[in-house]
Amino acid sequence: MSRFDSWVNTGPFSARDVGLFRIVFTLLLIPYLPRLSGLGAYPSGLLDPPAGPFAMLREFPPVPVLVVMELVIAVAVVATLCGLYTRVASILLTVMLVIAYGLVFSLGKVDHVAVMISVPAIMSFARWGDTFSLDALRRRPRRGRGSATGDPTTIHPTRSQPQWPLRFLAIAIGIAFVTAAIPKVSNGWLDFSTQASYGYQVRQNFIAESPGLLAGVLAHFPSAPLWEMLDWVTVLLELGVLVSVLSWTTWRTVLSLLTLFHLAIALSLGIFFVGNVLAYGAFVSWGRVRLPAWHLSVRTSEALARFGPAGVLIVGAIVWIAGDALWSVRLDVGVIILVAGAGTGAGYLIRLARALLRRFVTARSERAAPVA
Repeated sequence: MSRFDSWVNTGPFSARDVGLFRIVFTLLLIPYLPRLSGLGAYPSGLLDPPAGPFAMLREFPPVPVLVVMELVIAVAVVATLCGLYTRVASILLTVMLVIAYGLVFSLGKVDHVAVMISVPAIMSFARWGDTFSLDALRRRPRRGRGSATGDPTTIHPTRSQPQWPLRFLAIAIGIAFVTAAIPKVSNGWLDFSTQASYGYQVRQNFIAESPGLLAGVLAHFPSAPLWEMLDWVTVLLELGVLVSVLSWTTWRTVLSLLTLFHLAIALSLGIFFVGNVLAYGAFVSWGRVRLPAWHLSVRTSEALARFGPAGVLIVGAIVWIAGDALWSVRLDVGVIILVAGAGTGAGYLIRLARALLRRFVTARSERAAPVA
């Protein structure tokens, strides 16, 4: 195997890690599912689609079509959550979200969701439906065909976990940050005569409907050296994300810094990069979370496997009906995601610092020890 192949296929992620991430990701994604039916009321004159295939759009689809799209998205996210036909459901979810957000963004306002909506399709190739899923229960041996052995929440207990989809997702996140950094460089963020970060802060404080909690204080703190340093830190951090993909430790360290950075942006500018933090969750060691010991009987497993598809359809319909109510709490959910992400990132950085300090002290003690 070449060094490149070894790099791509090497990683610390287990089947439990990606399986639990699937559940966390889809649960937190539900409040952010786009609401489309209202688009049918907008006249074609308001269309301002972004560059790409949606630029060919002349009018929004009819309301019945938009409603069906909402329902398909709701069922796809519940199917992915429950791990039913997970790969198909995950890819369908990403495709439908791309179309749905493309329609929403055709009104002129574009949000940062590209990384988030690509996660299901990418993670489907990491077999994130092999554990804690209806697929795992459906593929267990049935009564009369041998006894059920092994972990009932896992499809292939002995198969190695694919690592390359995680590396691919990391590269995709890195490229997204590079595309954000390059315009900043070309627009003068590294020019010592201007402080772009401060300009954004002042604008958000006086123009934005919901500026950050610290916006008023920071807008009246015009320290040129501080804001210039923040300009450079922002650009270098965004450019460094892609480079950090070379090492999982470095990658997780940079992501931890980014979670703190996103929380700071929310507090200062009132901009919530929730989708980014959700995507970072793919690189958390969820398998270390201690869960209560439990075991499903063969009868219960068979019942879930048999009636699971009907249950997914019913729950998907409920999610669709409750869509407006769920959409109304997305800001509260976003705060929880950002705070939890920053807490997780800070915890990782603290553990890393302790490990490095312990290694340094040990190495220094060994050098200072007398030779026998």
